[in-house]
Amino acid sequence: MLANAIGIAPFKDVFWSNQYQPGAPYKATAHEVLPDREILISTLSTGPVAFGDGINYGDKERIMRCCRQDGLILKPTKPLTMIDLAISDWAL
Repeated sequence: MLANAIGIAPFKDVFWSNQYQPGAPYKATAHEVLPDREILISTLSTGPVAFGDGINYGDKERIMRCCRQDGLILKPTKPLTMIDLAISDWAL
């Protein structure tokens, strides 16, 4: 909310568009649990959509779901934020 209020787009960080990335520099069991969810959250953040797949491991069809055929990312006018009810529950 702060980033939107001061006119800058938040950045969710990179994600993998495939569940498994052979040769990833992390642990052998590292994987993206829900790549579709990661793409959706990244797109709805209004910031850059950045996939971090290894060379030749990106899922082009999955990545292109967030944009038009010409590559323009489909974004909302305001970034995705938590609903008030979730935040008010933390105060209890």
